[in-house]
Amino acid sequence: MTVAELEEKKTLLPYLEKIEYINAQLRYEAYILHHGSLISALMLAIRSRGIDIAVPLLKPSSVTAVPPPSQERNQPHDDDLVESGHVLRLESLSSRSETDLNATSTAMSPPPPTTSTGATTMTPLTTAVLHQRYPRFSASIGTSMLCRSRPIASLLRLVDEIYDGYYAHYTETTRATSFPLFVRTHLQRTLGLMALADQESLDLLYNLEMHRETFPHLGVFASFMRELEDEEGALFYAHCRSVVQSTFGLSLKTKEKLLPQDFARQYHVAGAIVVADHPRLRDGTQSVHLSQTACSLLVLRAAKVPKRLANHVASVMLAPYTSAVTVDGAGRSLDQTIVGLDDVLARLLRIFRAVPEDIVLKYKYNDDGESLTLLTRLQDTIHHDLDKAKLKAALDQHVRNVRSLQIEVMKLDRVNVPEVHTKLFLLKNQLRTAERDVQHLTDQLRATDGQINAVWSSVLRDASNAPTTQLSPLDNILARVGEYVAACHRDVVIEAKLKKVLHAKRRHPSETSWASQLDALQERCVIKIQRLYRQR
Repeated sequence: MTVAELEEKKTLLPYLEKIEYINAQLRYEAYILHHGSLISALMLAIRSRGIDIAVPLLKPSSVTAVPPPSQERNQPHDDDLVESGHVLRLESLSSRSETDLNATSTAMSPPPPTTSTGATTMTPLTTAVLHQRYPRFSASIGTSMLCRSRPIASLLRLVDEIYDGYYAHYTETTRATSFPLFVRTHLQRTLGLMALADQESLDLLYNLEMHRETFPHLGVFASFMRELEDEEGALFYAHCRSVVQSTFGLSLKTKEKLLPQDFARQYHVAGAIVVADHPRLRDGTQSVHLSQTACSLLVLRAAKVPKRLANHVASVMLAPYTSAVTVDGAGRSLDQTIVGLDDVLARLLRIFRAVPEDIVLKYKYNDDGESLTLLTRLQDTIHHDLDKAKLKAALDQHVRNVRSLQIEVMKLDRVNVPEVHTKLFLLKNQLRTAERDVQHLTDQLRATDGQINAVWSSVLRDASNAPTTQLSPLDNILARVGEYVAACHRDVVIEAKLKKVLHAKRRHPSETSWASQLDALQERCVIKIQRLYRQR
């Protein structure tokens, strides 16, 4: 075969893939209309994979015909699982086509260079717009080039490789680097040539803007690239993603998502991982979904929190879930609640964003909330120094007055005549009053010195007891998340106890009035809050 024939076949390859995709769609639609069930096909696929992981099963009563590709492009797609009566619908069979989006984007026919920024506003997607939205990353692009549309599958694979590389870079250096700068370094190290890295960087930004509305996890990646999320958010996201892969034996950068042989999955219950055809891609790409049990295990290993807190996060903070009917490797059907992996990671990132500022200051800047109080006390020592000087001056004056009175009393005692007895009695009273004033000023001066010494002693003690070992960036992030989750769980427990007490009071009213019961409850709450505040 000559070189010209090879070039011709290479040119015709996208059209051959499209023809094969249309034929597969037609065969699949005819299969659903005539047979009405996919049980045998799914069981055959499971046995061929040889794994014991649940995959979505479509009940015969809920089987619906999949519209042809021309109609399917005009229908809106959800970002999550496709539901029909709370039963997970299985999408069409996979084929070799790259994408099936609202606007067909291939290397031969690029999408229209516009992006929607509002309900009616359409902004042209030009190089200047990309430089404005991604200023730091675009500053590293040295040459001006044209944007090229890439297949969505290659974009998703590149994003997954960048996440894996970012977390691997952290494990080597234990330092959270800037995400845009790492992406630029990764592309340059992978491609080798500066011109290729510039073109790939520009294509990455262009395709991100084109598809981030359709694929929400690309929107999360774009927020990291635009530095709307800092490097700590990117590190936490990449860490959770790495824990998912290591815990459940996944490889998210591949189409199959599952590693061919992984012993980690045999320790999980059936249905922990649900693998289904991607709702928007028709090239064999799978989508991963987790059950509530799997989400609890993910939080347990990723955030390093106790099991009760992990169960609370999975049941409350990662909700809602989608009801689905699945089938495992043994052919058993399972009714369970699942959620998409991309949604789980996005919700975990939302939990990280919700960490209060006082917890962030405590761990990130070693500020436990007492620094402002300590600064106020140190500022008070300046006023105490001024008061101390005034007290010393007043004490010296009173001491001189006491000595003068003592001299007068001694003179009158020597005379010892009846005419001076009254005057002597009055002088002794004045002397006792002056001595009491001196004693009072002495006590005030001693108390002021004690306050100043106590403040400086606490400062020196805190400085000597400072931790010698600092937490790594990832451990610092996980400690913040763990404390925030514990606080949320504690609030839920207190609220549940309060509701239980109020419910019992309604069912068994006592002789006391409702107002007195409420006052007593408020008093106990205030006492509890004061005790917790003192413990800090």
